[in-house]
Amino acid sequence: MKGTRVHNVWIAMRYRCNNKNSDIFHHYGGRGIKVCKRWQKFENFYADMGEPNGLTLERKNNNKGYNKQNCIWATQQEQLRNRRDTKLKLKKAIKLVNIRLSTGITYEKLGYAFNISRDHAWRICNGRLWPEALLLTKRQIKDGSTITIDNR
Repeated sequence: MKGTRVHNVWIAMRYRCNNKNSDIFHHYGGRGIKVCKRWQKFENFYADMGEPNGLTLERKNNNKGYNKQNCIWATQQEQLRNRRDTKLKLKKAIKLVNIRLSTGITYEKLGYAFNISRDHAWRICNGRLWPEALLLTKRQIKDGSTITIDNR
């Protein structure tokens, strides 16, 4: 399976965790992120994870290592939301959209209030990023219902 996408993902995972010469080692191995012993063998990684089918390897908890319990195949958008530097989670994105829809506040002021850029605020409020925040907020306004969030 050498040369396949899944094999390349496995190589990259091990490289960023094990190779001190990697430009991104400080984000992975340098922070103590390790690949479990089982996944040191490609066959075991493949048996646990299968084919990526266009998705990327994602650690559910970014402070834990690579193993079957902590990894899933995820979309690029899911990956971007699960970064250590992501400033907003769904609950705050809904709050941001709700404020915008109910007050008409500018994107600049929203960005300042939530410590994000004006463009980031615009993308959230217009469903480009966190589209479910916009959908849930509009549904809440229409139905007068409350929103329950899974805080995982």
